[in-house]
Amino acid sequence: MAATFGAYAFAPNVESLVQNFFPWKTVEMAYSVEFRELMPEKRELKTNASFALNFPLKEFRITVFDPDGRKRVLSYSNDVATELVMPGNFATVQKASGDMGFPDVMAPWIDFHNGLTLQLSDELLKKAEIKESPNSIIIEEMEDSAKRFVFDAKTGFLLKVEFIAEYGGKSRVSMDYSLGNYGTFGAFRFPLEITQGFYNESGELTSACTYRIDPKSVRFNSAGRDSTSVFLPNGCKVDDRITGREYIVTDASGISKAEDVILGILEDNLNEAQEQKNAPAEKR
Repeated sequence: MAATFGAYAFAPNVESLVQNFFPWKTVEMAYSVEFRELMPEKRELKTNASFALNFPLKEFRITVFDPDGRKRVLSYSNDVATELVMPGNFATVQKASGDMGFPDVMAPWIDFHNGLTLQLSDELLKKAEIKESPNSIIIEEMEDSAKRFVFDAKTGFLLKVEFIAEYGGKSRVSMDYSLGNYGTFGAFRFPLEITQGFYNESGELTSACTYRIDPKSVRFNSAGRDSTSVFLPNGCKVDDRITGREYIVTDASGISKAEDVILGILEDNLNEAQEQKNAPAEKR
């Protein structure tokens, strides 16, 4: 039976699964987040968030609405991360790092800690072990990436991604993502519920985080780049850790598009840094 997955119709096989693993240029969505800690003590935390990704440009923006009323907006572009916290109107601009709070809701597909690259690629497939059955297709690569992808053999849907770690010389799942409740969005399919699990050395589930996507908010391949930028409001206090400057945004009201404020600041910072870098060479 042919299945529709991504942008194409095909009978699921390994090559087509890889080719259609991430068929989108841009992705936008809003979702709820329910975090549950099971060990060492039980506690729960619920928040709401929205996310936008421009994959060709390697840019994204995530907005998190905390239970205490704060709103945090993280924007990533050109290896620069800008985080705005409101109320308080305080922003930091710095080089992106592994602890920047990259959106886990897209982690089954995107490796945010490795230059916004795909978790599953043709290169990984060359080193992977393939296991096929009437119900599933499993792609497992244990040498470098240590991760496992489980697809439905009939629909081609991605069902689970497992990340493997070594504990006492034994390989165990340290974290996984389970994907389900696939919705239809034109030619595309996307899971509306994603559960992220964390495991200890004994293989016990210690905590879990469930992301429930609002189907009305899902958009693919939207034109433009404004959706990945973040508006720094007039009066916002900025700590620019790239140039070592601190300043206050004072001209936001004169910008025709509010989203262009942060792009202008980032481009000015990058240009200034590049000019400083090239100055010695020009003197010589």
